Amino acid sequence: MTILAEYMSILLLALLGAGIVPPLEEFEGSTRRTPDILSVHKDPFFLSSSSRLNLFRLTETPLHIGFGGAKHDIRKIQVSPTEERTVPLAELLQFLTLGPSVTSVTIAVQETSVSMLPHYIPHMIQLSNLRTISFIMYSATDPYALVDRLLLPALRYLC
Repeated sequence: MTILAEYMSILLLALLGAGIVPPLEEFEGSTRRTPDILSVHKDPFFLSSSSRLNLFRLTETPLHIGFGGAKHDIRKIQVSPTEERTVPLAELLQFLTLGPSVTSVTIAVQETSVSMLPHYIPHMIQLSNLRTISFIMYSATDPYALVDRLLLPALRYLC
């Protein structure tokens, strides 16, 4: 499913914001302008709420996402950063832990320290299928808090 900018605010709020999620396998959202209704909508769309979702891609879209803390089958996730959206490291690690099928991740990560990570995040996360990983990290972000926890035997691309 690809949503055009003209319909983004109506469809996203109707489908995702209300928690009514069709059995999507792929979701792409992009817009060059910020629909006013999305700017004020702060409730996140939890990726785990769509059980069949394999591909999730957001480009320049101020939709708030959450990882939901539930097992998922997402294989590919690409989320470009916006002023409103970066992902806390703890949420990303939880997402990776609960999704062993992930093959590709491109995402902006918020600063966090290892000492701030919740106790339920394992010290070692093995992702046997992850081949591509690309993180957008800000200068104050410590990449070792993430990289030190990952065991990635199939990794082919790191950026």
